Amino acid sequence: QLESFYSLREDIVSYYAGCVVAECLANNTEEGQSEPQIFAETLKALMQLCNGGNPLAVALRFALEFVRLSGFALDFSKCTACGNTAKKLFLDYARGGLVCEDCRNADSYPVSARVVATCKVIDGLSYDKLSSVSVPDAVLKDCLDVVNKYVAHCFSPLKSLAELIKLA
Repeated sequence: QLESFYSLREDIVSYYAGCVVAECLANNTEEGQSEPQIFAETLKALMQLCNGGNPLAVALRFALEFVRLSGFALDFSKCTACGNTAKKLFLDYARGGLVCEDCRNADSYPVSARVVATCKVIDGLSYDKLSSVSVPDAVLKDCLDVVNKYVAHCFSPLKSLAELIKLA
């Protein structure tokens, strides 16, 4: 049975979350290249959006999984440089992940403990379990902002993600 994902057109925030998924695929995958895991993630994310899932949480979950499947996974549990499990972490584009205060450089972007904790919970969580996680939209927006900066560094900026953050 074909799914048109028609209900995404009925809610602007869900629509933009769906656009995040589509933009990841359109801008960062090769046409005709078989990517079964990314295809499965895409279907799961779009179905969750159609079934009333929190658009911010779904977009975050998809973006984290997309960068992981593309070989650029973010590790929210420790510093990627020294392995330290520091409380204060920074996003370091040069090292391709999160680093502690001792390993950071001038270009490192501070990441709050709430963002790290939220991303740890959502990263790898199945889409049907996202509804069981209660996170304020403001924190989800902060998470999406960090992920968007990372995606922009690894691939290209996601215009739809920037719009989703503004709309929600």
